[in-house]
Amino acid sequence: MLLIIMVLAVAGFLYLLSSTDEISSSDIRVEDLNLRTVEQVIADDKDRIYALVFLNGTKTLSIEQTHQFISKKWPAHNALSPIKALGSQKQFSSKKTSFSFELAKSYFDRQKLAQACKHDYYWPNVGSEIQAHQLVIVVGVRTHGKSLSHCIALSQAVGAIISTTSQASGALWTLSDLMISRKFIKQHFTGQFEKTLPINLWIACHTYKDEQGRTVGYTQGLTWFNQVDFEAIDAPESPKALRSRLTGLINYSVLNCAKILNGDSVGEDKIENIKLQKRPSEIGNKGWVFQLSYIRPSQKNPWRHQ
Repeated sequence: MLLIIMVLAVAGFLYLLSSTDEISSSDIRVEDLNLRTVEQVIADDKDRIYALVFLNGTKTLSIEQTHQFISKKWPAHNALSPIKALGSQKQFSSKKTSFSFELAKSYFDRQKLAQACKHDYYWPNVGSEIQAHQLVIVVGVRTHGKSLSHCIALSQAVGAIISTTSQASGALWTLSDLMISRKFIKQHFTGQFEKTLPINLWIACHTYKDEQGRTVGYTQGLTWFNQVDFEAIDAPESPKALRSRLTGLINYSVLNCAKILNGDSVGEDKIENIKLQKRPSEIGNKGWVFQLSYIRPSQKNPWRHQ
């Protein structure tokens, strides 16, 4: 009798272990974890590129549906490996790409987050909407290939999380500090990517009127594609027109892999000639950028402070 009891106890214990492993393979329970900060997650694997998905509340992070979504939506990933649990991080991979998802404490650098929220185009009222967020999903990818391959893979991972996690309200594309709402992600990041590429959602383009009433604009993220970012200060046009001009330059430089040089002209017509001058950035970026200097044919000096 004692032997039977011992056998049943051992069997029950083994069943408990196996069922716990099964749950942890796809679910992360917040209350069971000592969550890491975003900074700790990113520092742990610098070979990945990352996006942060903001959550407006959740008790559990389930990756099973995300795994299925990627496998069904993008056939190139149809041989995804089973989900592997590494502490609070969940990973799976295809032949060329490794995906990781980790529930983490809300964004660590409040100043950096505030800067990303300023003049945002793809997520109106983002500052107030994410103020109460306590949790984020740190989404990372590592893949073979060039920058474009990385961006497509990260887009697929973010699109899958947004599509399968109702509490996800939007994301921060960390390569360009660009905040993007759930609505825009569902429209663009869950596409097939064969016909169109969401370049303007990978590279930030901010235009606005500053405190002095000047039209100001800048891009962020072009350096990831081995290009130089653009900025304009005191542009003689509206923020909307400047945005259109900058997005045109973004698409030209990335999609055409064009090598833009110091002194090149853009937008030349009967009304204006705009020269690109390589200078240290004055807004939004570190290092060198191409600043737009506006020149009218009747003027010797550009419409731009020197």
